[in-house]
Amino acid sequence: MALTTISFLGQSKTQSTQLAQLRATLNELQRQLATQKKTDTFAGFGVDAGRVQSLRTNLNEIDAYSTNIDRAVLRTKVMSETLTEITNIANQVIDGFRLLQSGADGVDTDFLRNMASNNLQYLGDLLNTEIQGSYLFSGNDIGNAPFTNEATLNANMQAEYTLWLAGGQTPAQLLANADAFTGSDLGYAGTLGASGDVIAKVDDNIEINYTLKADNPGLQEIVRGIALAANLQFPNPAVDIATEAEFEQIFAGIISTLESGIAALESDHNILVSKNALMTDIKERQENERNTLQSMLDDLENVDTAEIIVRLQSLETQMTASYETANLVNQLTLVNFL
Repeated sequence: MALTTISFLGQSKTQSTQLAQLRATLNELQRQLATQKKTDTFAGFGVDAGRVQSLRTNLNEIDAYSTNIDRAVLRTKVMSETLTEITNIANQVIDGFRLLQSGADGVDTDFLRNMASNNLQYLGDLLNTEIQGSYLFSGNDIGNAPFTNEATLNANMQAEYTLWLAGGQTPAQLLANADAFTGSDLGYAGTLGASGDVIAKVDDNIEINYTLKADNPGLQEIVRGIALAANLQFPNPAVDIATEAEFEQIFAGIISTLESGIAALESDHNILVSKNALMTDIKERQENERNTLQSMLDDLENVDTAEIIVRLQSLETQMTASYETANLVNQLTLVNFL
């Protein structure tokens, strides 16, 4: 009679190994279902690992550019709104001058001076516009206010008027001297002239220079014109040598200065607006590119949830059957073969 040998130990080890493999597969499928990701290591992507890394790098670059654009668009938007307001107050001064100039009772110098003085203070605040501690019209010297000394500006203008009233200079000379004022003479910070440009890198090969400093020629003209108006003096025939006719020349010169400043500022303002629009367009294109890259990355990284659920159900069925088989084998004894 032949002797039949049954290796329960070997069979048990084989079953244990198979169950361990099934358990590992179950754990991996459960991880994929929870994270929606095929793998949690680059090595797990196999030949696609390089593509995954490249796509992530490209997405990070776009995100960095998007942040730069958002910051620059916000800054240029606020700058644009500020320039519009500066133009408005310059026009208000011009309108006030023309309105009173056409009045039957002559020019109310006190009214014009007070109106212009209030607008000059407001103008200083506008030139010092800031966002989160960064001054928008200081170039890259964002920590320092660009317009710091209105008192010096007024003192310089008053000195010119005093000299004119005393007969020491003509209206043309007064206007020419005011036109020759340096930045510090006009009340600007000493550091403003040396400050550099503000540049936003918005794409691989695109940098946008959106610098517009408070000492921009158009803004200087507006500061000069409003300061001339804020210190305007009408000659007193009893004590002054200057005449009313000369006053009219200065009066007209102030309007001309403001109009020149508005025209110059409008040109630079339009350029600033166009740069804002350009950055907005670039961001829109990048967002479309980002969506495409993200879709490609998702195809590589993400699992098909429905497929994972089906595999889990199949695996659970298989494991249940394996455990039942293992249980039956463990119950076998030599008596079963007799």
